[in-house]
Amino acid sequence: MKREIAEHLQLPRDLAFGAVTLTASGDSEISLENYKGILEYSTKKIIVQTKECLVEIIGENLLISYYTAEEMKINGQIQEILYR
Repeated sequence: MKREIAEHLQLPRDLAFGAVTLTASGDSEISLENYKGILEYSTKKIIVQTKECLVEIIGENLLISYYTAEEMKINGQIQEILYR
């Protein structure tokens, strides 16, 4: 029912359901919103739990430059973004 109401009102998924929002700026920066937690963190791989899936970021020299309860910024040489 919640999904039908959100679709009828044409609400964005991130607002209606807390869906993850991922914005990549080139291959060196990612902004990620609506995540639940960080499951793995190294300079080669970062795995983040979201409400709907896992987001795996693979690359070189990865660094979480900042994070809050709702968003984070990842910098480094990003090679892959996987949704599991």
